[in-house]
Amino acid sequence: MKKTYFLVFLYSIFFVSCTQEEQLFIGADSLNFRLYNYSDKSFQNGELFIGAKDANGDFIATESINYVYIPSKLSPTGAYTYLDNCINGNCGDEGFIDGYHYFSKNGETFVSIPFSEDNSIWTPNLEDVLAISDDMMFMLRLPNGSETLLGGFNLRITLIENPAPVNALLQIYIRDNNIEGNTIF
Repeated sequence: MKKTYFLVFLYSIFFVSCTQEEQLFIGADSLNFRLYNYSDKSFQNGELFIGAKDANGDFIATESINYVYIPSKLSPTGAYTYLDNCINGNCGDEGFIDGYHYFSKNGETFVSIPFSEDNSIWTPNLEDVLAISDDMMFMLRLPNGSETLLGGFNLRITLIENPAPVNALLQIYIRDNNIEGNTIF
């Protein structure tokens, strides 16, 4: 019965919350993810894939969602939300410009990129991922050909067979020379 309960909720919804953090809900579990650009480069049409590695070790994408525009870390107005000056979590929103949030911390600037409005809801079929492997992964591909696998974890053990609620965070960082990412539980 428990397994059936989780499989019913595998058809989940990604959405943009007020903090620009996207979420995948699977029953009582959630996977949050954040995309940050630390580079001076802007990109058109970045694509985030969900999928798994097959028996040969090749990543097989089951679905994807597009980021219409990924701006550079350079604020168009020169305004940033300075995280070094936060008091009790109140950081202000000076760097919130045209739907993107530009930050500065320890002298380093970056921008948080939400899903585009037309892609604010994503209902990936995680049964397709499980048909390939229990190890779910993401891949971000940029139009310049840069791509990297991100956030791999065992979907069946972590979410389906685990009775405790799981809250995970997948963080994706676009840097000048690479894309990095990690999942924090």
